[in-house]
Amino acid sequence: MFFGGQSNQTLGLDIGTHSVKAVLCEFHHKAPRVVKAGVREIRGEGPYEPKKLRKAETLLAVRELMGELRINPGKVKSLVSSLGGPATSMKEIVSVRMSDEELASSLIFEARKHLPLDDSDTIIDHQTLGEDPEDPQKSRILLVATTRKMYGWHETILKESGFKPGVVDLEPLAVLNSYMQNAELPDEGLVLVLNMGARGTQFIVTGHKAKLFYREIPLGGFHFSDDLARQQSLPIEEAEDRKRQNGVNAFHGGGGEASALALQQRTVLEDFLDELRRTLRFYAKESGKSDFVRVLLTGGGAAMPGLPQLLADKFSVPVETWDPLAGLDGAAGLGLHGPQFAQCVGLAMRRD
Repeated sequence: MFFGGQSNQTLGLDIGTHSVKAVLCEFHHKAPRVVKAGVREIRGEGPYEPKKLRKAETLLAVRELMGELRINPGKVKSLVSSLGGPATSMKEIVSVRMSDEELASSLIFEARKHLPLDDSDTIIDHQTLGEDPEDPQKSRILLVATTRKMYGWHETILKESGFKPGVVDLEPLAVLNSYMQNAELPDEGLVLVLNMGARGTQFIVTGHKAKLFYREIPLGGFHFSDDLARQQSLPIEEAEDRKRQNGVNAFHGGGGEASALALQQRTVLEDFLDELRRTLRFYAKESGKSDFVRVLLTGGGAAMPGLPQLLADKFSVPVETWDPLAGLDGAAGLGLHGPQFAQCVGLAMRRD
């Protein structure tokens, strides 16, 4: 029997540059249950390049994963996928209240002020989040944008895989949706989510009394492995294994001439910490807020041993690895690394 996505089922499909992940959820009285979930690496003949979109290899990975999960793309009735990376932008703004028609006409002007856009190659959308708590005469507006090229590539992958394209979300919004389905925001203070993928890390700040903030940090799991391979003269596969086994300690030597050299050179781990520090300072300056009460580390990079404690020590904030599959009915027996499914779960949880 092939699952096709009954009316009470939603398939969340996360098509990355390193792997494809899928979560099929069904809903009974609004309580979600994971029916199937899986991941398939996008394999190619050459080395992995974070900025390169590999159409043939990506299509093969999607098809193999659907075959493994016994999901017929042509029968999926509710599909939610996502876009992310440097070709997407997102920012929450405050605007005077106006009708939908007036807002739509002023959207491009507003977006040009707040998002890096190329008018000839940009798709813009928005969502009204509600009343501004500081000024009832104004509204909170979430602006999002992507390039036509990126959206077209994504749509092509879906169609050539046999899907009928459905809702397309932004990756950071899917991550937040996943979190909000499993937890509540604290009454006071901010929550920082660091979603570490292969090509980059999504820096997402949210809170009851704070604007949604997002920045893509261009350092992810691949860059850690690649740096370790170069610093210690290792094959990339061995560097990946060493990173998974030793975590942050792998960047502080381990004996031998290569390790001594690594101690003298700046590592990607140090660059990553500096990027986090700069982004935190920028956010505090822009928003006037810095009362972080929790940092959630998720994504494939959350598997790096010692990283949560290192971040907690550096920034004096509690840091925990967050598994969005934990506690979801049906997910316990799947044997998957839950943190890497953060945005995929959020996509599957979206019902509209």
